[in-house]
Amino acid sequence: MPFDEEDLPRLSILYGSQTGNAEDVAVWIWRQAVLRSDVSLHLGTMDDYDLFVSAKVKQTVLFVCSTTGQGDPPDNMKKFWRSLLNRHLSADFLNSWTVAVLGLGDSKYSNFNYAARKLHARLIQLGAKGLLDVGLADDQHPLGYESVVSVWKKNFWTEFHQLYPNVRQPTEAETSLQNRFNIIWQDQCRCVGEMCEKSQRDEQSQPVEAEVVENRRITAEDHFQDVRLISFELKPPVAYLPGDVVWIRPANLDESVQLFHDTVQMEHLDRPFYLQPAFPGTPISETLQRIPPVLTFRHLISNVFDLQAVPGCNFFKLFSLFAATELHREKLQSFASPDGIDDLYNYCNRPRRTVVEVLSEFPETARNVPLEYWFDLLGEIKPRPFSICSSAQLDRQVEIVVAVVRYRTRISSDRLGLCSNWLKRLHAGHRLSVTIKHGSLVFPAADRPTILIGPGTGVAALRSFLRYRLARKIDTTNVLFFGCRHRLKDYLFEKEFETMAKSGHIRLYTAFSRDQREKIYVQHLLRQQAPTIYKLLTEKDAIVYICGNANSMPTQVIETLKQILVEEGSMSEEKADAYLKKMVTSKQLQQEVWS
Repeated sequence: MPFDEEDLPRLSILYGSQTGNAEDVAVWIWRQAVLRSDVSLHLGTMDDYDLFVSAKVKQTVLFVCSTTGQGDPPDNMKKFWRSLLNRHLSADFLNSWTVAVLGLGDSKYSNFNYAARKLHARLIQLGAKGLLDVGLADDQHPLGYESVVSVWKKNFWTEFHQLYPNVRQPTEAETSLQNRFNIIWQDQCRCVGEMCEKSQRDEQSQPVEAEVVENRRITAEDHFQDVRLISFELKPPVAYLPGDVVWIRPANLDESVQLFHDTVQMEHLDRPFYLQPAFPGTPISETLQRIPPVLTFRHLISNVFDLQAVPGCNFFKLFSLFAATELHREKLQSFASPDGIDDLYNYCNRPRRTVVEVLSEFPETARNVPLEYWFDLLGEIKPRPFSICSSAQLDRQVEIVVAVVRYRTRISSDRLGLCSNWLKRLHAGHRLSVTIKHGSLVFPAADRPTILIGPGTGVAALRSFLRYRLARKIDTTNVLFFGCRHRLKDYLFEKEFETMAKSGHIRLYTAFSRDQREKIYVQHLLRQQAPTIYKLLTEKDAIVYICGNANSMPTQVIETLKQILVEEGSMSEEKADAYLKKMVTSKQLQQEVWS
């Protein structure tokens, strides 16, 4: 029995997304929801949602959020989160809501999915009813987030339809085949104003223009890792502080673009068009909002669609609908099925096969894809953050350190990290758009002592801070632990740090792991300086910063700090754990790590 319009079940899908992954998942759930025509539907960021107006509206609210920094919520969730933390809210404030929370995280980080877990707990605390357990997707899973997300989505819809048994359930084929946009060719369009209005750009948080001043390698030519120091001149100049980051959205690499063109042989590459939402309320991504409303596929293929992404189940589910042969259809559908998870892992995830390489292996099917479905089939290039390593007080340009990602799998051609290789190829004079944002690290403005642990490119933000203190002539204790493989090959900023050490600005301890028979890492140096570290922590209230790769270094450094507290302070392990936890809560211990 259909619902009266006023009595339609309400479903709000809200997301908090820093790099776009949570937004992508929210949009896919919206795609599944929009065909349930007897549901009143809303999709948007948490910060754009009016909590106090909607609190007493009976509805189901689905949240998708990532975790950033020190277990913090994403930027477009922070205002909503602060509203939820209002101490004056009653225990029944959200008793009209039924909620479901899906978190996207990385288990290499100590605060794995912390924002999602905190959000779920606070919603329940305010009287909301939980529809199902909080989903904790892990990017470290061999299949990435999709391993949890696909199961969680299925369970959500099962519970939702038990809550609203009269809501129509679309078939799997209907959900997969529904496109988000229609294409309106400019030369056939008489309603330019309407099309442009639907693609208006958000004028807030606009990027600034940056011009490359210098792009040079700072590791030895015979070292396996190419690390670049890239300097930009911002136009106009933008003020920044230590710990701030530059967000850069790359374009596709030329070879990937050429492979796409050779495979798909798309017509109308340069014919201008507008996007028309297929449904009212169809979400238009921030990327599409920031580019001119008149589009061409040549521009999208070069600059917007992510051709180097590793495709997941949703890609194969949709791609299979355009299969050129029955054999191809069966193969593609098997990758999208629960029984084909191992095959999908071995075909895509393990060798890091890219979406454009998959298209090239099924060229006839790729040529069958209708133009409007490329917006559903391909994801968008996400911006990448890089810690600023310069100081606004000392340097005219903004500088970043980039480790160029290049590695081998069983696929014959090297795997290339998109952003790092795109940046490597930029020459002086190249102009691009960047955005300066606050990072996760909070550095002290006063003369508080610091213990800085930054092996490899992890030293970038720490260099910015040290140069800031040097410019401000802040006289205090700065202890820097730097590590790399070889003193003569990848000792980043060697002359600068050695000069700082000689002048007394820093105490410098270096670990060159491959320059002797037994490997030495930064945690070993910490252990050697145990009495000094203990005194700095317990008597001088020094702040500890750990920056670098999230593989094992952060965990081992924290374990070393714990052992220093146990041995130098005669603490029990339980008391040392509590001490470190208090340090994290008070931001006396901060991490900026990545995988």
